[in-house]
Amino acid sequence: MLMNMDPEVGGPVANPTVQRAIRHAVDYRGIQAIAGSGAITPQSIIQKGYMGALPPRNPDFTDRQKARELLKEAGYPNGFDTVLNVPLYKEEGVSTGTMAEKIAADLNAVGIRAKIRTMENLVGLEEYRNGEWELGIQGWGPDYPDALNQLAFLPGNYVGLRANWTKEMNPQLHEMGKMAMAELDDKKREQLLIKIQEIMAADSPWLVYCQYANQIAVRANIENVYYHQAAMLELDQIVKK
Repeated sequence: MLMNMDPEVGGPVANPTVQRAIRHAVDYRGIQAIAGSGAITPQSIIQKGYMGALPPRNPDFTDRQKARELLKEAGYPNGFDTVLNVPLYKEEGVSTGTMAEKIAADLNAVGIRAKIRTMENLVGLEEYRNGEWELGIQGWGPDYPDALNQLAFLPGNYVGLRANWTKEMNPQLHEMGKMAMAELDDKKREQLLIKIQEIMAADSPWLVYCQYANQIAVRANIENVYYHQAAMLELDQIVKK
């Protein structure tokens, strides 16, 4: 979920304290139930299975009272109105529209009145890439099988800019991303990735609300069906009995 950092676009959502409130408002256990067996909640931008991924977020992280207190601290004791932008498609068989209804209900429970705005995916992609959403949900899959792929979400990088998150807003985090990209020692790189995620889990315009399980149907006479995060299926390993 994107929370726009530009106050002229995101309005109250651009406030980091409001973003913290949103993190506590979302019902992660309920989202996992909708997503189905095997779904988890990553703490940050690196998904389970990749170098440096943090342990999944505790689905009981939800704390509606804490969310209301944070909204009051941010200057919105009565909540506020916003728009939740949703391109319509399915992730592992789960409709983004269904997920948006759940998230909007969670936000409404603490006073954030999110009106759902749906659109065709191609229309949504253009607006999303141009940084035009105040609040929105969008899927993400790796372009290549390395955790460095996820650094696109950092401030000043091409996905970070979709939330209007510039490198000037967090120059330290931007530089840490550059260091991770250049580091050749895997242990040092992993430690950098962990630190980046720890910072972003608490303070960033991104809320990774679910990592879906992969559902694969296989005939009884087919063996060695292994899922691969980037290639989906390792076709060279599949054999027929």
